[in-house]
Order: sequence, then structure tokens, then C-alpha cells
Amino acid sequence: MNQHKFSFRVGVLVLLIAMMAGIFGVRLYDVQVTQAAAVDRTPSGSHTYRTRVTAARGEILDRNGKVLIGNRASYNLTLIYAVIFSADNPNENLRRLTNLCHELDLEMTDHFPVTMEKPYEYTTDEYSSTWNSYFKTFLRERGWDTDISAPQLIRRLKSKYNIPADWTEEEKRRVISVRYELDLRRWTSLPTYVLLNDVDATSLAAITELNIPGTNVETSTVRQYNTDYAAHILGRIGLMNAEEYEYYKDKGYAMDAYVGKEGLEQAFEEELHGTDGMRVTTISADGTVLEEYYETVPQAGKNIELTIDIDLQKTSEDALEDLILNLRAKAETDPNGKGNGSDAEGGAVVVQEVKTGQVLACASYPTFNLATYSRDYNELLETDYAPLVNRALQAAYPPGSTYKMVTSIASIDSGTVGRWYEI
Repeated sequence: MNQHKFSFRVGVLVLLIAMMAGIFGVRLYDVQVTQAAAVDRTPSGSHTYRTRVTAARGEILDRNGKVLIGNRASYNLTLIYAVIFSADNPNENLRRLTNLCHELDLEMTDHFPVTMEKPYEYTTDEYSSTWNSYFKTFLRERGWDTDISAPQLIRRLKSKYNIPADWTEEEKRRVISVRYELDLRRWTSLPTYVLLNDVDATSLAAITELNIPGTNVETSTVRQYNTDYAAHILGRIGLMNAEEYEYYKDKGYAMDAYVGKEGLEQAFEEELHGTDGMRVTTISADGTVLEEYYETVPQAGKNIELTIDIDLQKTSEDALEDLILNLRAKAETDPNGKGNGSDAEGGAVVVQEVKTGQVLACASYPTFNLATYSRDYNELLETDYAPLVNRALQAAYPPGSTYKMVTSIASIDSGTVGRWYEI
């Protein structure tokens, strides 16, 4: 065999080996990469669910950067349908859970539109059109008439959910509402059911000690008030009502979102609100988290910086309070009792920067505490002198001597008097 033939045969052999290696390489890539991407590697019996992650609301700061209203970390308790009903005796677990929440005086999320006590009646007027639409979807999926009466609906759900007859009516109604919320998540695009919002550490510890499968603790944020002053101008937030949801739903707000109700919280609602995110979680049958990632990352709201100087605001409010209380005390010791402060119901102070017109302080007395507003609301309504009224912006007063400047300028502009007219 000459050298030329040997080299040719070696070349062919090398080419064949290279071709075979190429074929094997392509096949290996197809099996390990292309086909593997299409294979669902989620273990059998696992469950994937989505949780809406509420965006942190923007902070409200004074002109010097002091945070007047910010956020603090909070904990929410969510319920996972697949895990709850994979465990033994889910009804009993839910009864124990809701009973403890009731004993701890925790407010459970409940959109089931039926009164808590007999005689059962519908409460659809308390919910938005979207929640009422979900309720009708719930009835249709069950194959029930949408005109079914509330008492009949309760009877059917007791039977459908196999609620034990020896439970109290209150226990039955609480478990029915929870199961209704969980069922809605099966037939709609609603995210995971949040049973409790902003649970305190002591209550959360008591609940976790029950060791009920399907309960999960999620972190969130709630509003924190760092000042006792400027309550009338800062405002507060609260859950949307039906009318507010009709306005905000087109702006991407969730049905259970908190929105500004008064003051700056309301005026700058869309800037402060932010954009909620969505977290996808895959869990095993026993509730172990297998995978978790953000489908949409939450975007925090924008911060708002005011012209208000909170130190000057404090000085204004304290001085105003002292003045009003001193006038009232003086009137009590006056034998005539009139004309010496007996009519001093309240007052207002507004401090502005002369050159720019910026408001540095805006005080109203009597006032209230934003941090305890919800707890004190009924008492505030019955308190003398209407502390919820912002006297700086909402009350009507005689213009007094300050109005002389307006009439003087009008007289000059109209030519009625000259610029050097002596008064």
C-alpha cells in the first residue's frame, strides 16, 4: 500500500468518526436540552398557585425629608386549597382555625354575600359588581339557580360541604364562608385566598401552633404613622368600596386594595399606590415549597415630599390647642359666661412662606390620631366640636381685616380711589 492510499483511507476514517460524533452530539443536545425543556419535571401530587404581592405604598415626607407616613412589615395568613383538602378531615381543621380566629377577635376576609346570623339574607349591596359576578359564577358552576334564596343556599352548602350537624350555626357559617372563598379560586382567576391580613405576632404564634395543613404565612407591608400631627391634611387609607372599585379597576387595582380616603393619601393616590406583583409557588402535597419565583415583580409607589415643616406644624397645633383650651377655661370662670371664649369650639392656623406662598403648616383643632382612627371612629363621631372637620379648609369664617386688601386693590383697579388715597 503506497503512502497516497494510506492517507486517503485515514482521511475517510477520520471524516466518518467526525460525522458520527456530530450526529451523536446533535442527538444528545436534542434529548438533554430541547426535549427536557418540554418535560414537566414537577413531582406528582404537587400544586402550583399564584399569590398577589402587594406593592409597598410610597412614603409621605415633610420638606426636610422626615418620613411622616411610611410602611412597616406585616404578616398575612393564606390558605392553600390543594394542601387543605389533601389532609385528613379538612372541615374540622377549618373549624378549629376559624374558631381560634374568632376567639382572638381577628377579622377574617369574607366575601360570601350572606349575613352571619339567622334569618339569613343576602348582602350583595355591600360588594362591588365584580364580587357579585364571582358569586353568580359560583352558583352557575354548582348548577344552582342564581335566584336561590339565602336560607336555601345555606342549607345546600351545609349538605354539599358535609358540615356536621352538631356544630353551632356560627361555626357552620364561618367554615362555609372559608370554603366559598377557596372554591372561588378554583373557578376564577383570583389569587391565593388571604384569610387574615396584618396578623400580630402573638396571634400568629397561636395559629401556627394548631399545625393545620395548608396555612401559609406571607410577608407584606402596612401603613405606619410616624407623627401624631397633621392628621387632617395627611389623610388615611382604607379598603375600597363598590363605587371606588368601579373607578380604580381600570387602573389595575385589585378588588381588595387599599386606597386613599381623605387628605393627601387621596389626592396623590395613584402616585403613592404602586404596582402589585405576582409570585408563583409550587408546593408538594404536604405543603413543602418546591419552587418559587416572581411572575411579575412588584413596583413600590412614589414618595411624596410636602412643603409642610412638621416641627412648625407641631408648634402650630400645640399653640392652637393651648389657646382654645385657655379660652374655654376662662369662660368657665367668667360669671357672665358669654363673650369671653365660651364659644371657642375650635380653630385653625395656616402658615405660609411669604415669597412663594408655600404652606409650611396647616393646623386644625380639635384633631385626632390617624394611627387609631378606625378604632376611635365611633367615639370621634360623638365627640363635641367635630374633631374630624378640617377647620382650615372646610369651615366658613368672616373674612375680617384680611379682606381689606382685596377691596382696596379692587377700588384702585376700578379707579374709584387713587393709589395715594388716605384712609
